[in-house]
Amino acid sequence: MSLFDKFKMKSGGGSGGKEPGLQGSGFGSYHHLFPKRQLFVPRCEYPLWDHDWERCGQQRREFRQIKDNGCQRHVTRHIFLVRHGQYREDLGPYDDQQVLTDKGRQQAKKTGQFLAEIVQKNNLSTRVCATRLLSCSNLIRAKETADIIYNEIEYMKLQHNSNKTDEEEKWKPLELFEPDPLLEEGRPCHYIPSTAPVTDELINKIDRDHIRCEEAFRKYIGHSKWLEEHQQITLKPTKEADTDHTTIEREHEYQIIVAHANIIRYMVCRALQLPPEAWLRMSLFNGSVTYLVVHADGTVTLRFLGETSFMGYDLVTYNLYEGFNWDSYEYHETTANEKRMQDEENENDNEERNKKDDVEEK
Repeated sequence: MSLFDKFKMKSGGGSGGKEPGLQGSGFGSYHHLFPKRQLFVPRCEYPLWDHDWERCGQQRREFRQIKDNGCQRHVTRHIFLVRHGQYREDLGPYDDQQVLTDKGRQQAKKTGQFLAEIVQKNNLSTRVCATRLLSCSNLIRAKETADIIYNEIEYMKLQHNSNKTDEEEKWKPLELFEPDPLLEEGRPCHYIPSTAPVTDELINKIDRDHIRCEEAFRKYIGHSKWLEEHQQITLKPTKEADTDHTTIEREHEYQIIVAHANIIRYMVCRALQLPPEAWLRMSLFNGSVTYLVVHADGTVTLRFLGETSFMGYDLVTYNLYEGFNWDSYEYHETTANEKRMQDEENENDNEERNKKDDVEEK
């Protein structure tokens, strides 16, 4: 049984009585755009907020976590969604061909340094920051990006720990999860506005990909390993706990997920409880960082979307496009051809210059 099915059984339909997802039944089209059965239907009518959107939603409202010292435990989740670095999509359609470019590796290194600095500064300021999870898609471009990011964060932690003698002051190593096919790229749902024709092939693809993308969302965004830790923690009804245990101890958990543009945009829409059909209205550059915060009360804030300013302009790419000033793939191809011709011309000039120097020496 998949996590998605377990979640449906456990939630019992939640406050609205129906799990969010594609409508799944019915005839006709949605405004002549796509089959009505493939329209995403939320559990609560937009723009209402579904407090039971994640696995611990009901527990958050009905209970408080009380630690052995009598304090309430409030956990804030910090989720960083990273798009992989630039890769060689021009070499072929197979995964083993789509490795990171030199620029893609530089992007990943900058992203890793950026995340390492965030983790370091938050660890120093709060002393209750746990960065234990790094997950990634099983496609090679995401795995290579994740490995580089992991190395940068671990290097920062090793530097910190080398100056500490007390084991309690040392930061724990980052836990690198096995690459997960749930995080592969795909078409999570239809997008609006769209001028592209809706083919049978596309309809079938969305039927397949949506289930996987939704399961990935619920696995990585819709549940918290830390909130489900009940060792040395007592659950008390909210009203009783708020009366007897007014002191709050705050903890912060950090999770890094390296994946792909479409599934990241889908996750952002789902986390903010916005129509997922808006996913293509956002653009994510290679190596960019999207930062979601799930607060202790279950509400969600988008701190930033597709952040790349830490890279510097020269490293910014969108697939094979360079920087922000591009219009089409044809523009990229023209620019690339011009660069190749210029390189060849420079090489020929150098050869002629070398020949001339040889003659003069003789």
